[in-house]
Amino acid sequence: MLNEIPKGYSSIILNARVMNKDFLKVLDNKRLVNMRSKTRIMWTALKIKTKNRLRRILSIVKTWNFTKSRRGSAIMQNLFYTKLMNGCYLQTIDSVLFSKLRQNQIIRKGKNIINKLSINSEYKVLNGAFKGLQYPSLDITESALVPKIVGSYEYQLQPWLHRIINTSYSDIIDIGSAEGYYAVGLAKRMPNTVVHCYDINEKDIEFSKQMAKVNNVSNLTWNAFCNENTLLNFAYRGKTLIICDCEGYELELFTKTVADKCKRVDFLIELHDVINPVISSQILSIFQYTHTFNVVNNKDVDYGMLTGLQKLSSKEKEFALFEHRGGLYKNVFMEWAFLTPKESR
Repeated sequence: MLNEIPKGYSSIILNARVMNKDFLKVLDNKRLVNMRSKTRIMWTALKIKTKNRLRRILSIVKTWNFTKSRRGSAIMQNLFYTKLMNGCYLQTIDSVLFSKLRQNQIIRKGKNIINKLSINSEYKVLNGAFKGLQYPSLDITESALVPKIVGSYEYQLQPWLHRIINTSYSDIIDIGSAEGYYAVGLAKRMPNTVVHCYDINEKDIEFSKQMAKVNNVSNLTWNAFCNENTLLNFAYRGKTLIICDCEGYELELFTKTVADKCKRVDFLIELHDVINPVISSQILSIFQYTHTFNVVNNKDVDYGMLTGLQKLSSKEKEFALFEHRGGLYKNVFMEWAFLTPKESR
């Protein structure tokens, strides 16, 4: 627990997406009194009145020097997802500061596997709803790139994806669209639907534009930050779907006002209880009067129908099917909710 952290190892931060008020509660906790100078740095960052203040905190903390000793790593690992206050979860240095080293290892091995699977250097999805979707290159920082190419990524969503593709949506809003796996994949399968991509990562937006071009897809728009006002002021034309994968920000994004405004909108939301365990209960509570919902998780997924992996060894197949959530050969428990309106349009 927090009071067991040895001197010199107390510099722990919350995920940059955790709500401000939760972050303030953690910093206000008297047990953190020994954080001293580093706490003051975080307080200074919090006083910056911008939407990016939590990301600024993260960027500041990433500049601090921490030991890479085995003892230090073990201490941080023992603190992984430790519950602190009111559902706030701590993250260790391994999951935040050293994540780039871990991610590079996953990406490097993943690219070697993808090159074995590709034909004529064309990186196409092999299975699932987006079979045939082509990636323009492997020049992207994405630890789940192999399962996306295999078509096993978030495979438990396949029935819902086919249902979405067979629905006549006028618009799909993809919040946290990343490099474009879902956005371009759906736009390609649904040429009469406009897919609106929202992501704060400019490199991911640029990559998704390249993916759209190589797949001859033009029914997309690209946007940066999406907040509550974005959803409240969106020009809803007909049947609309909102897809959300925004690392815990869904708790701030989906308010009761949004639920009421979007009472005729479908939702597919990834629930990041791994960041804040109250997210799923609060999200479903907010939508309980306007929507019905179904929830699936990533336990006991059946990959028996996948094809195209004959060139891979058994160990490579195992690696290819892992989404490496939480690290190399690690998958944290995740849930998704598909919400449909109680009131028809």
